[in-house]
This record gives sequence, C-alpha cells and structure tokens, in this order.
Amino acid sequence: MNKLFKIIICVFVLFSVNACDKNPNITSPQKNSHDQVTVTPQQQSNIQSEPKTQAVTLKAEIYDRWSSTWSQYVHTLKIQAIQDEIKITKLIVNKGNCNFFDVRGFPVSLKFGEFVEYMVDGCAVLEVTIETETGSQTFNWN
Repeated sequence: MNKLFKIIICVFVLFSVNACDKNPNITSPQKNSHDQVTVTPQQQSNIQSEPKTQAVTLKAEIYDRWSSTWSQYVHTLKIQAIQDEIKITKLIVNKGNCNFFDVRGFPVSLKFGEFVEYMVDGCAVLEVTIETETGSQTFNWN
C-alpha cells in the first residue's frame, strides 16, 4: 500500500507541474530549447529600459562673416557632418523663434567633413535643433 501511495503522489505532482506550464495566467518568463528567456508583451511593458544616448553625428558653430550682398556682418550657422553620411531633414533655430535663410531646401545630405551654412536674421542664436533621419541633436550657446 505504501508503494501505491508514493506512485499516486508522484503522478499528482507531475500532473500539477505539467498543468502549471500550460496555464496562460503565469507571468514568469518561459525558457525555450536554446536557454533564452521569452518575454510576453505584457511583461515587456513592465520592463524599464535604460535611456538611449544618441551618438553625436554633427558639429554646429555660430560665427559672424562679412556679406558683400548686405554690406555688413551676418550671423552664420555652420553644420558639419562628423559621421560617414547623414541627412538633415529640419532645422529649428531658437525653438522656431528665429529665421534663417535656406536656399537649398531639405533634406540636405552630408558626408564626413562636409558642411552647410545658413545665415541667421535678426536674432542671437541661443539654441539650434537639427533633425536628421536617425534622430535629432540640440546645440546651445549661452
């Protein structure tokens, strides 16, 4: 009788473990045959990821240069690529509160070392946001 009791207990335990594996309400990650953890979409939404830092792909500078057209110095924004290839899709000067002259239009493609210049009119440039196909970068001058 003791042996039969042990067999019944073993079968019960095995059945319980097997039933738990098929329960859709289980929220712990399941392992597959490659020992990789599979995470459900519900579990994924609970995972807090580290903020992604974007690599610097552009360099921006402001300087004054003489304009023979206007016979005066003008503020000039120079944007230079410091990665193999980048495409600028939008330029925002002083959060959209400052005008700049754009004769090329967007997008502008730059290869490593190439640059583009924009003349800025009627304001001191404090901030420039450059949007690209891979994200945006903001530069500040105080």
